[in-house]
Amino acid sequence: MLRRTLNVRTGQKALKDTIASSLMTELMNPSHEIYFVVNELSDVALLDNQLESYSDQFPRVRRRWIHLSDVLLALAAKGALVRMVCNTEHQQTQRVVMEFDEKIEIRHENVGVEHEGLFTERLSLSGTLAFSEQGSYTGSDRVILNLEPSEVSKRWKEARQSWEVAKPL
Repeated sequence: MLRRTLNVRTGQKALKDTIASSLMTELMNPSHEIYFVVNELSDVALLDNQLESYSDQFPRVRRRWIHLSDVLLALAAKGALVRMVCNTEHQQTQRVVMEFDEKIEIRHENVGVEHEGLFTERLSLSGTLAFSEQGSYTGSDRVILNLEPSEVSKRWKEARQSWEVAKPL
């Protein structure tokens, strides 16, 4: 199956698990460029590390939960160019952006719903994604995970174009 549609009204856990597994897949073999395009951002807990299942990938994380920032910083440490387009006017977004300390490139833009998602050279996870202090959620009825190469390439190029027109911080 190269495309999966998640009905997020019935499965917030499925959305969180899909985001986490997509990022972990990238962590095993990072793309050269990764685009993370969201309007609102918070450092949500993504992976439960209570049993230290992820200690090999995150040796410096000494807490139960591995957060979005931990994963993105690990991708950058492995050589991926992690680029984020987000609305930096949100207070919670500003707090997360400060944590990245220039290891992740960030640009400001009021992101349009049709462009939100996680876009790598191997997968696209598109839909109205948001990451608030309450967790990951979506403003749409569905999120699409796509592994079909031509569609992934198209969505990745759209994300790159969003990056190019966004304002540098």
